[in-house]
Amino acid sequence: MKMVLTAFVLILMISGIAHAQLGDLGCRSQAVGSTLFTLHGTIIIPVRDHAEIFEVFLLSNNGEQILARTIADSNGRYCFLDIPRDRYDFVVRLEGFKELREGIHIGDPPPPPSMKGVYEMIFWLSPVDTVVVVDERLRG
Repeated sequence: MKMVLTAFVLILMISGIAHAQLGDLGCRSQAVGSTLFTLHGTIIIPVRDHAEIFEVFLLSNNGEQILARTIADSNGRYCFLDIPRDRYDFVVRLEGFKELREGIHIGDPPPPPSMKGVYEMIFWLSPVDTVVVVDERLRG
């Protein structure tokens, strides 16, 4: 019985933390039966030297038409509200990193009922490979 109670308390705490993180970004869950969705998550940047905030885009699938944009905070957290069911390209362009472009499906399949219309996705940015060109005339 103690174990069940401990597990229940732990689930409530995790749920509260996730809900608080949604609220921090102005994100919200959707009404039951809504045809609109919320997409939020984190973009992991593997270095400390990057822009404090940066833009994140939802583009037309395999295209360049901007359908939605938002700002990721200094921790890489982002949120898109009221996203209709469709296929999108999730895109981040940040200087010093390879363009991140991931095809995503919103609304099909729908998120579990417990998520109330909210998708959570985590993405990683990769640094651009640097190439150093040495002028042989400058060698000593």
